[in-house]
Amino acid sequence: MAEKTVMPALEARDLTLAWDEDSDVVRHVSLRVDPGETVCIVGKSGCGKTTILHALSGLTRPREGQVLLHGRDITGRPGQVSYMLQKDLLLQSRTILDNACLPLVIGGMRPAEAREKAEAAERCQRDFTGCKVLVVDDDDLSREILVEILKDYGFKPEEARDGDAAVRKVASVEPFYYDAVLMDMRMPRMDGDEATREIRALDRPDAATLPIIAETADAFEEGQRRARDAGMTALTTKPLNIHELVALLAEYIPEK
Repeated sequence: MAEKTVMPALEARDLTLAWDEDSDVVRHVSLRVDPGETVCIVGKSGCGKTTILHALSGLTRPREGQVLLHGRDITGRPGQVSYMLQKDLLLQSRTILDNACLPLVIGGMRPAEAREKAEAAERCQRDFTGCKVLVVDDDDLSREILVEILKDYGFKPEEARDGDAAVRKVASVEPFYYDAVLMDMRMPRMDGDEATREIRALDRPDAATLPIIAETADAFEEGQRRARDAGMTALTTKPLNIHELVALLAEYIPEK
């Protein structure tokens, strides 16, 4: 018996998009989304991700290629496909608190727990303007996203790509320059726990008290024990819950 072919719910065929005749933004991009499937478009800032979404939703007509919805050509026809950026995901039929809970529930959290965390974040009315946070992560995309989120809260984030670079940065600035460090646990050259030990051993007055918050995908006791033994102040799990992270920063960064 011949295998039944599944028609994609949404398909892009060989899309090329340009702002003018001389500069293509993206070239020859093809993708398909089957019914019930989730597809991620990943790339650095400015690489054309939003431009592709514009083409899929008909807001921008591609120079070349087609967009198909259930096999029907919808190229350049707005109103057929829509998208919403997570940063701006607000539904008018829901309260502000309900909107804050929505991404947590979609991610699998129980509604009651999501509401509790959203309410905790709502109670956090701290002004973080000017607070300096060092973001340490070897994953460029993860680091870039977290930096942009922190900027939205008023922080002045700086970056380090591994534990060795984080130690050098802390050692090179004046005491109490950084208000907190967000430290990934697993990195090349020097892991987060080793970097934390070296920071704690620095001969400077803030070495013992600088808040260092571990970011780890290991939610088990072993990962928590490693963080505690290294001298980390607190621990949060990946993927990051921004409400929980902001609450931790509010707890451990003294008000100025």
